[in-house]
Amino acid sequence: MKDLTDDESTYILRLNNKTTAIRNNADRVRAQQIENENRLKALNSSQRLLQQELNTAQADLTRIRQDIQDNNVIRDSILRIIQRRVADNADGWNIALERCDKSLKVFEDDSKKTMAIINHKKQEIEHVDEMVASAKLAAEQCAEQAEALAVHLDQLTRMKSAFDVLKVMVDMGPLGLASLGGEKLTELERLVTPDVGGDGKDVEMREG
Repeated sequence: MKDLTDDESTYILRLNNKTTAIRNNADRVRAQQIENENRLKALNSSQRLLQQELNTAQADLTRIRQDIQDNNVIRDSILRIIQRRVADNADGWNIALERCDKSLKVFEDDSKKTMAIINHKKQEIEHVDEMVASAKLAAEQCAEQAEALAVHLDQLTRMKSAFDVLKVMVDMGPLGLASLGGEKLTELERLVTPDVGGDGKDVEMREG
């Protein structure tokens, strides 16, 4: 291949600069994508853990409410027994009633604490859900960027390949260009001269 003209050198330099810039952007996007994926994995793990903790708290609340219900049934039974007995023959049952009341107070306190835990876990899950949605969106945007950059890089690669072929054919003179055929020549010229990145320019290729 003969030496490049100034126009050809400028064209190749511009292609190389664009290719380098796109590859750098692609590396940055890949790094960001890895970061997004790691963040999403961590958030999903937190999401599962919070859901497990919420399920446990809800199961505890169900048990506590059943304890309260059972305690009330026992308390009502003791009250009926006390009501059927004379005052001096109900001391033992009065003590049992006091124990039921103390147990009920403990159960009600546990219920309030557990409800507070449940509400807090629900808020945490809602917050994590929002972060998961945001991380998924960021990952999708990175994937779209990576795809666009890959298309752009492929176009630049094909432009460089087309330029190399045309350069060889031009150096061979009329016979070289004629060997390509009209359609192939038009296709190569189209690849070499499109506007890539907003500042693509035609390059004049001279026969030697």
